[in-house]
Amino acid sequence: MNIKYLNIQQQIVVAPQQPIITVPQQTIVAAAVPPQQPEINEMYHLERELQVLSVEDVEEPWKKKCVEFEIKIFDLQTELARYKILGQELKVTSNEEFQVRELEAKIKMMKDIEDGQRKEIESQQNEIDSRRQRYSKLAEKERQILKLENALNSENVEMQNYMRLIQLHNLKLEQEMSEYQQITKKMKYYSNEADIWKERFMKANQDFRSAQEQWMMAQAKLDSLKKQKPLLQLYNNLIQDLERLVADNIELLYHYLFSNCFLTLSCQHYLSSNSHCFSLPNLAQNFNMQSSKQSFSQPNAQAVTNTSIAIYRISQNTLIIQIIDLAQIF
Repeated sequence: MNIKYLNIQQQIVVAPQQPIITVPQQTIVAAAVPPQQPEINEMYHLERELQVLSVEDVEEPWKKKCVEFEIKIFDLQTELARYKILGQELKVTSNEEFQVRELEAKIKMMKDIEDGQRKEIESQQNEIDSRRQRYSKLAEKERQILKLENALNSENVEMQNYMRLIQLHNLKLEQEMSEYQQITKKMKYYSNEADIWKERFMKANQDFRSAQEQWMMAQAKLDSLKKQKPLLQLYNNLIQDLERLVADNIELLYHYLFSNCFLTLSCQHYLSSNSHCFSLPNLAQNFNMQSSKQSFSQPNAQAVTNTSIAIYRISQNTLIIQIIDLAQIF
């Protein structure tokens, strides 16, 4: 059985220089209390977001509680000291012993409360320390996160710059490739042009060489013609003399040529350098038509030398007329 003691405490007034009046205390024995049914209360667990508070915000309410407990402990200690003084002055009775025991129990209870409060304060302090450590760890992690974010941002900036450089490099490579293709086309075009001009040059070189050879041959002919210029002049004079001779003896020559079927007339001229000018008079007196070699001479009335003409038939259609200066021979 559980017995509860209800103590009725009355105030004790101590007047100076008066006898102490004690009032006996009555002990009331309470009846047994029947067991009560346990109350079942529903509990709900609500998850709240974790709020990071500063150390001052966490420590502030506990500091206030600590101050309150310290004030309460001080008051209890003061009351205990006062009761101790009163206990020494008062006579000990059975009722007073009971009161003292009650006070001692109360003091013990207060000490237990104080110890509990102290333990609670220590636990709260430990929790504060743990929370402080957690806060410091969270702050350190937050600093690390900020540091990583800054590093990530810097890396993103560097990556963007690198991508921009890569794009510029790709554009430059595309431009260089386009220029290279254009240069390749130009080189191919110029190579074809070079081949064409090479062929033209080779042909022009061959033409130049052939023209040079022809020029050299023409130069040689020109030189030979320049050397033969006196002979050409003699030939021209001979042709003029023959034309005069033919003009003077046209009927006789026609009769001879048609009778012998000559178609070509060739002549050789063997005159010295001092017999360029001469004249042929009428040659009909010394010309014999039936001979293959006919020669005739006539003294020149205007020149000192005598001239003889011999006509040779060397083939069916070739007639050679030889003009001989008799003065040079004899």
